[in-house]
Amino acid sequence: MLGDTSIRPPPPRDAVAMSLTFPRTLCAAVTIVAALAMSSPARVARGDEAAEDAPAAEQQAVEVDANSDADAEVATAKPALRVVPAGGSTEMVQYVSDAMRAISEYEGDPATADRYRLSMCLNIIEAADVGLESAPSDNEANVLTIVKLMAMERMQDIAQQQLQRTEELIRSDERPAVAGVGWGRFTQKAMQKWGEWSDEEKKQFKSTLLSDLPEDEQLFKVRAGSIRSVASYLARGDEDSGRQLLEEAVEIMQSHDNPAAESVVARLQGTLRRLELLDNPMELSGVQVDGTPLDWESYRGKVVLVDFWATWCGPCRAELPNVKEMYAAYHDKGFDVVGVSLDTSLEKVEEFVEAQEIPWANLYGEDEEHDGWDHPMATYYGISGIPTAILVDQQGRAVDLNARGVRLRDELQRLLGDPVESPTEGDEAETDASDAQATAAAETDPAT
Repeated sequence: MLGDTSIRPPPPRDAVAMSLTFPRTLCAAVTIVAALAMSSPARVARGDEAAEDAPAAEQQAVEVDANSDADAEVATAKPALRVVPAGGSTEMVQYVSDAMRAISEYEGDPATADRYRLSMCLNIIEAADVGLESAPSDNEANVLTIVKLMAMERMQDIAQQQLQRTEELIRSDERPAVAGVGWGRFTQKAMQKWGEWSDEEKKQFKSTLLSDLPEDEQLFKVRAGSIRSVASYLARGDEDSGRQLLEEAVEIMQSHDNPAAESVVARLQGTLRRLELLDNPMELSGVQVDGTPLDWESYRGKVVLVDFWATWCGPCRAELPNVKEMYAAYHDKGFDVVGVSLDTSLEKVEEFVEAQEIPWANLYGEDEEHDGWDHPMATYYGISGIPTAILVDQQGRAVDLNARGVRLRDELQRLLGDPVESPTEGDEAETDASDAQATAAAETDPAT
């Protein structure tokens, strides 16, 4: 089962909009600062002519060579403001006024502008602290406090912008291992925010996820894996949205000439098939670990947990004690388990089953082309994360697509009544904790 990973938040305002919003937000504060500065002894000492020429001189300072690198541009921009001057509260009020004006007037590429604004915000905060410790008047203290807080908020805005640009660059990286990190974060944030988003924000997310599909085969698989992850998550609370996303993805990817399109579409269709499985008959076939074929029909009349797992899967191991306990408590009342191992070593599966004294049947891939994540049942149901535990009722219909932890216990109680053997006291709380931990750490298909 996939971990509870969530949906991309709406992008923050772009750098230009933010730079315009900042001075407007500070309009009142700047007005007060300017008024205080104009009447201050320090301002008079500078002289009106020097004061009038200062903005022009500062503007000239930012006209750096277009061919210079970003760091050089930041280093040379408005040199008079790069260091907080010595002085008391009056000088600090004047400085923050000039610094705020410099932030609003600065022009450059987004990355360079952000670095400049961040450094100036730090200076404003430092200047505000110096001024607040220098016996300021009430008006000066009020202004310095307001400006300090707003500079801190501005830094948060800039950091968010930088994070967004960095994540976009990571998603567009040509290395699948790097791009996979970016798309993983993108979908995780989306799943966290989905319930809060407007229809327009959801539409924007889907557009980003399904557009500009890469030509590279591995990158194509990375994108498909993200789609499957989101769709599987959505199906737990917004089933229609999950199915719709998969249907749109299948339609788009079927027409793509990427070499991976056929296998990717098959997995997407499998995920769609699994999401539509609830209240419908589940098909299951394959060869067991001992080499004999599974007789799925012989399980009719029983409640069966179909558990996709692997020996190397930590969350699967964490869930095993709960499954064994439920098996002991309900087996005599008609509960059984069929495991589907996604291992690539039959020997390891046999050793694990024997060491853990697992009493139920386990399927394993017939050959190297059909083991691991390529097990036919894993492909048929689009399994991209384990453990995936599907509970089937006495008629062979799926009644729960995430039957783990307390959910498994509750479903068995509903379908079979009280257990033959009561769970050990205190186990329910432990199962709750292990279920939450396992859900958060579900193992996912590395190919997607």
